[in-house]
Amino acid sequence: MSIATPKNIEQEGFDSSQFGSPPDWAVPGGYLQNILDAIAIRVRMEVGSDVYDAAAIDGTAIQQYHYVQIASAEAAYASAELWPRLEKFERSTIKRNSAADGVETIGSRLLKNAEAATLRGDLLLSTITGNVPDGAFAVGGVVSNHFEAVT
Repeated sequence: MSIATPKNIEQEGFDSSQFGSPPDWAVPGGYLQNILDAIAIRVRMEVGSDVYDAAAIDGTAIQQYHYVQIASAEAAYASAELWPRLEKFERSTIKRNSAADGVETIGSRLLKNAEAATLRGDLLLSTITGNVPDGAFAVGGVVSNHFEAVT
């Protein structure tokens, strides 16, 4: 079971009408929950099951922080999953007499949103794991010399 809920996905700006109003849109075991549960497996593997299971909104400060970051990351990854689905649905419902340029613009915008959502999810989890997502970088430094420490 995911930490994020279908309500988190709706707060990302998605609603059932964008996908043909599936009757099981926000119910347990329904359209959104199935997406979230699949994403939860990935996120649990990324942060570790101990961290994932301990994350709690009413826990310690670090558990609350993990809860918020994980829920936000799951919602971002769900957005990344939903943008291409929305693009396919939009293409299937656009009238044949629409301008081809308009269709391509919609498709490219939606797919760019999916890429941005994936990156946002990666960055949110990186605050927990310390793993840097592709395209980002981390800087560190080590100071060493040939002198011995005096105690």
